[in-house]
Amino acid sequence: MGIGLMRRLLFLIVACAALARAQSTYAVIITGLGGEKEFDTAFADLSARIETGLGVSGFPSDHMIILPVAHARKEDIARAFAQLAAKTKTADTLLVFLIGHGTDDGQEYKFNVPGPDPTAADFKQWFDSVPAGKQVIVNSSSSSGAVIPIWSHAGRVVITATRTAEERNATAFMRFFAEALRDPAADMDKNGVVSTLEAFKYAEQKVGKFYETAGRIATEHPLLDDNGDGKGVKDPSAANGEGLLAAIIPLVRFAASKAALDTPEARELREHKEKVENDIATLKYGKASMEKDDYSRQLEKLLLDLARTQQALEKLEKPAAAKPAEVKPAEVKP
Repeated sequence: MGIGLMRRLLFLIVACAALARAQSTYAVIITGLGGEKEFDTAFADLSARIETGLGVSGFPSDHMIILPVAHARKEDIARAFAQLAAKTKTADTLLVFLIGHGTDDGQEYKFNVPGPDPTAADFKQWFDSVPAGKQVIVNSSSSSGAVIPIWSHAGRVVITATRTAEERNATAFMRFFAEALRDPAADMDKNGVVSTLEAFKYAEQKVGKFYETAGRIATEHPLLDDNGDGKGVKDPSAANGEGLLAAIIPLVRFAASKAALDTPEARELREHKEKVENDIATLKYGKASMEKDDYSRQLEKLLLDLARTQQALEKLEKPAAAKPAEVKPAEVKP
């Protein structure tokens, strides 16, 4: 390899690493009107649980915008998205959580806040104004299913608590979605990360069990759309072409709060592991259009890479895990 080519390759590697480090995630948590004390309390609690769930895994507090009901007027929401539009880049990720009641009169969806209610069209304009190339919008309100064809967009995951505008009862979906941010069981592939897809599946299943256990007819049916076709599904999979984007957008990293070892080498291995897992998910979604031998060959290569990376991580982490905790003299009591 010539010196010139080697220098160019090194430059590209450094540039790609810098780009990866430059990526940031921002979150907006908006709490709407409850209408009754019971709902006011429940909505405020959900907002706090989502904030805590993101924060525990290392989410930067200065990248989070919290709009409690007293500060969630239409102009407040518009101002928050204007700030994000000014600071985010295409490489960034935006997470939006809408907690509250929604209405739809057959003509227009509205999210209930103090003062004039913002419409689905208002939110679409705000979302579109933010440059972040990956966006996750979780709308847990009643009648939220109405927004999917309006908000659907390439690079955007739209999750709703209901499948239609006619499902007008208060929903339980966000309770379980917030739970997914703290429950290791939501990490279905046990990689230390809860993806947007895993959180949705966890919550969707919990919603079903909730109504079944209560002996009630389900009045909400969560949906996810992330391929821009404006059609949400309850069971995203390679078969229906939904869930690919959601699978590669992490919400929380359980390992981030537990890691006893956080060296540059360990971070590089974790980042590589996440990339390989994303590549495997992408490959599986494209299986139907590939030759069988080509698919098997690529999958085997990726699985071997994943296994080697996991082994390297375990070698780094085991010594740290085995080290006994230090007890300071001041902490010893007679």
